[in-house]
Amino acid sequence: AAAAAAAARMRHAVLQPAPTAGVVCFRHLVCSCGVANGGPTAPPSRSAPVVASAAPTPATPSRKARILCLHGYAQNADFFRARTGSVRKAIKSVAEFTFVDAPFDATGEFLKDTDADERGSMLGWFNAEEGSRPAISRKYRGVAESLALVRKTLADDGPFDGILGFSQGAAVAAMLCAEVRPRFAVLVAGFVPRDPEAAGALLAGVEGVPSLHVIGRSDAIVETE
Repeated sequence: AAAAAAAARMRHAVLQPAPTAGVVCFRHLVCSCGVANGGPTAPPSRSAPVVASAAPTPATPSRKARILCLHGYAQNADFFRARTGSVRKAIKSVAEFTFVDAPFDATGEFLKDTDADERGSMLGWFNAEEGSRPAISRKYRGVAESLALVRKTLADDGPFDGILGFSQGAAVAAMLCAEVRPRFAVLVAGFVPRDPEAAGALLAGVEGVPSLHVIGRSDAIVETE
């Protein structure tokens, strides 16, 4: 119940249609959150999903939005950059992206059959204490260090307008939203951390951060609820 309440407090649109609709919503969020002409517009309603046809066309930004990108578990910055190529190309006129590596090696036991040659270094923002999937574990190692790294990146390489996170990176991005209040966040296949200590600030509520949540219908790890 607490996790559901925290998710409800974040202004968001739950998106489940075709990828094209996702790109339209992504662009709309970027253009509506204060980069254009100095002030944000009203965020999408929480009461209904946003689809491509429902999003009005906002003004073109006066400058490109800067977005910090956090990859998923057992990925890395280069891998995430390659996987987001089509999205980046579609909104390159309004946004530029900075990718950062997580600080830890991913140690999940389920990774033994993963092709490291295909994806490169397998990194994680945090690992599970018992070696299981971090998404379903209730005790994490490394959250504080990862948050510190992202804060340093925001300070050293910023300012950034928004944060994009995938899976575990989306969980870290959501935790950051509770602290730094970016202009917007895009959370793809994200989950509320199950470690109570890690999720504390997030579960207390995040206000004033418009966000787009992208959820896969066939995602077996992160459920829609």
